[in-house]
Amino acid sequence: MAARKKRSTSQTAAQTAAKRATARRARSKARTQTRAALRAKKAGATPAARTRVSKRTRVAAKRQAKPAVRSALALLRADHEEVDAMFKRYEARKEKMTDKQKAALAVEICTALTVHARIEEEIFYPTVRPEIDDDALMNEAEVEHDSLKELITKIEGGSPADEIFDAHVKVLAEYVKHHVKEEQSEMFKKVRQTDIDLKELGARLMRRKDELMAEAKGEVAGPGAPRRPAVRTPDKAERTHGALN
Repeated sequence: MAARKKRSTSQTAAQTAAKRATARRARSKARTQTRAALRAKKAGATPAARTRVSKRTRVAAKRQAKPAVRSALALLRADHEEVDAMFKRYEARKEKMTDKQKAALAVEICTALTVHARIEEEIFYPTVRPEIDDDALMNEAEVEHDSLKELITKIEGGSPADEIFDAHVKVLAEYVKHHVKEEQSEMFKKVRQTDIDLKELGARLMRRKDELMAEAKGEVAGPGAPRRPAVRTPDKAERTHGALN
């Protein structure tokens, strides 16, 4: 009787193992069939379906390559924020940066401000002046630009070894902050109330900005191009003199 019980247990175990093996084979077969069906579906896609996929791909690539045009105010505001971030970076790191690093960041700041001022003076101000009917506000903005240019010229002709170099950069930052505050809170507010096509104006500003940045980097030689600032890095004698002082 014990022998019969043992044989029964063995048979049950064998049956269980066989069932499991059959289930595994069935799952494997199902997976294989699913993969085959997917491959067949992909290979057998209709021309129309392939065209739709191709068209979507081209449209997505085109959108990625050509960013959406921003309004003029959004573009100028982005410029303001970019320059503000540069000034903050300079102030936070000025004690740790080398003279070469200071000069490079000063070049970046001066170039950005010069190009920004140019697109405003050449395109933005002439477009909005007759529409907002506030000559006093526009005149103040242009005078402020003149003051900014004077400081930029001093920085361009200076050197990080000069004791007054950091002061020039800091005062320039304060001038820019004041100018931006008035421009965004007063001028931009009036511009929004006009019928100016700000998207079209933004496109014009962006095209001119790209041209001026290319010229400033030496990629294009254009008449009246903004000169890339040549901030001097101190030579060995200047650094020694500064260390002794």
